Amino acid sequence: MSILYKDIEELRFDPENPRLPNTIRNKSDSDIISYMVANENLFDLISSIKKQGFFDGEPLLVIPDGSGKFIVVEGNRRFAAVRLLNNPELSKKLQNRLQQILQEGDHEKEPPIPKSVPVLVYKDKEKLWDYLGYRHVTGVDAWDSLAKARYLTLLFQRHYADYPSTNDTYRHIASLIGSNRPYVQKLIEGYQLYEHVEEHNFYGIRELDETSFKFSLITTAVSYTNISEFLEIRVDESNIYFNPAKLEELTRYLFEITESGNSRIPDSRDLGKFSKVVKIPLAYEVFSEKKRTLEEAIIFTNAPVEAMRKFVHKTYSNLKAAQDTLSKVLDVSESSDIIERLEEIHRLSDDIIVTIETRKRKARQIDRIRDEI
Repeated sequence: MSILYKDIEELRFDPENPRLPNTIRNKSDSDIISYMVANENLFDLISSIKKQGFFDGEPLLVIPDGSGKFIVVEGNRRFAAVRLLNNPELSKKLQNRLQQILQEGDHEKEPPIPKSVPVLVYKDKEKLWDYLGYRHVTGVDAWDSLAKARYLTLLFQRHYADYPSTNDTYRHIASLIGSNRPYVQKLIEGYQLYEHVEEHNFYGIRELDETSFKFSLITTAVSYTNISEFLEIRVDESNIYFNPAKLEELTRYLFEITESGNSRIPDSRDLGKFSKVVKIPLAYEVFSEKKRTLEEAIIFTNAPVEAMRKFVHKTYSNLKAAQDTLSKVLDVSESSDIIERLEEIHRLSDDIIVTIETRKRKARQIDRIRDEI
């Protein structure tokens, strides 16, 4: 396949570009470029092309659009940069910065602003789709997780009819991009949840839109069995079914900013705590209805018992190691601090045992009263 040179006026942006938000697709070139300038860090690329020219060794990958022009399937950022160099007015909000870039440098030594760019013309998207997955999902130029999920969903829609089951389709897509079936499935199913949130205008959550939505939080959340059960997720062939009200609750917990200045589940590391809370009805009631924090709600799960057990076992292991080390200590004359700390540990141990036994007696008394009633 030979490299050709096409005038930039013969090229247009890919309306199915997975990096573009659904609200930007099929909009004008000016809208698409304005989005890219704001979100794709084009200025360094624009400056580089202005100073060094367009690198012929990395042509744009295009397909015919049926009207005599060509769709840029791979290289939309570089295409946008060249468009802006030729016509800064395409991004009206940032014309001053673009004009500054145009005025910088030694114009006599710089190459002329390219009016045409190198391209490789493909017959259709089929082979290019596989290449995009290998490069941008598992390769060196990885997209963000939402763009990956959108791409894999489009790929799934293209291949679903060719295979006897959903899992077979997932496996095929995984083989195309050099990944694994669970990863492909997680992103595609997560994207169906995201689409529902988007269709409902992100539930009106302030400052939440496609650009601020952390898609990986959703896919991480549903990887916890308890959270998946909380959402009542059920997968049937190519569709994912869930409880819409529960999805809205989870989305608000993740993204809606409270008076504290944070969301109620502010970090992906807190999803493990939330998973334990939603498993216990009383704990979830404390969190959801009484508006208590995760740390407060988790007290009503068995997590404190597990934590205490872990601490006790770790203390025992450390004391056993100290005892084993004692035989190697030749001079014990300066060990008063060790003795004091061991005595403190002894007192703490006694206090813990007394507290546990007292609570057990009270629990037995309550059980007897219930039996008499």
